[in-house]
Formats: sequence, structure tokens, C-alpha cells
Amino acid sequence: MDVDTDGDIHTTGWLMDTLSFLNFGKIPFMVLFTFIVLFAWSGSILANYYLGNGTLFFAFAILIPNLFMSLILTKIITTPLIPVFKDVNTDEEKVEYIGMPCEVIYDATFEKMGQAEVLFKSSNLRINVKTDKNDKIIKRGQKALIIDRVDDHFIIQKSK
Repeated sequence: MDVDTDGDIHTTGWLMDTLSFLNFGKIPFMVLFTFIVLFAWSGSILANYYLGNGTLFFAFAILIPNLFMSLILTKIITTPLIPVFKDVNTDEEKVEYIGMPCEVIYDATFEKMGQAEVLFKSSNLRINVKTDKNDKIIKRGQKALIIDRVDDHFIIQKSK
């Protein structure tokens, strides 16, 4: 007996497709969430006003239809906003720090982490630094050179 097991099983495919349809991932989450809450709140206020029933059972009965309508209205309202947020999730440019000069902002030693600023394309980037074994301390305001990277910080030495 021969069994073919090439069939793909997508357990989350429908969920991802639904979220994509509702503009999740295309618009920042907080913008979408704000519209969903606004429409759900408005829908519940209007339903209670026009139907005149404020019981807990009624609130649970309109919860799912209200959420569904809120999601549809959010989709309609946020679709024109997609081009506005198109470039929000672009990747940042990788910066190669080794060999760059920096200015120490918080004193750094071999044992104690400090911070330094690196000028990169007219922006000051702040990094965590420690000194190499030869430098005892590099004080605030002194210039240094980045010579290596170790895990979560960079190694610097005094500029000559």
C-alpha cells in the first residue's frame, strides 16, 4: 500500500489571510485598534439607544455582530491609509561601527559600561562601550575610536 503525504496542511493560513484582508501588517496596529474600538463603542452605544435594552444578555448578543461590523468599517476606513504607512516598516541601514570615531557621553572603563555617540549621515547614534585593557578610563567628552564589538557593546580606545 502506497500513501502520498505531499499534501500541505495550513493551520494558520486562513488566519493570516483574514488579518491581511483587514489591513493588519499594512497599517500600524495602534491605528487599526483605535478604529476598531471607536466603531465597536459607537455601535454598542447606538444599539442600546435605538433598541432600548441595557441588559447583560443583550450586550453579549450584540457583541459578535458589533465586532464584525467594526472590523468591516475599519477595513473600509483604513484602506486609503495604506500608502501613507507603506514605508513605515522599512529596514534600517546596517552601520559598520568598527573603525569609526566617537565621543564618549558617559565614562567608560574596562569593567564598567559607558556610552558614546557616533556621527553617521548627520545623525548621532548612541552605543554602549567599554575600553580595551590598555585604557583605564575614557572620560566624558573625550574622543575615541571603535576597535571591536563584543556581544552587546563595543570596545573603544582613546584617539591619539
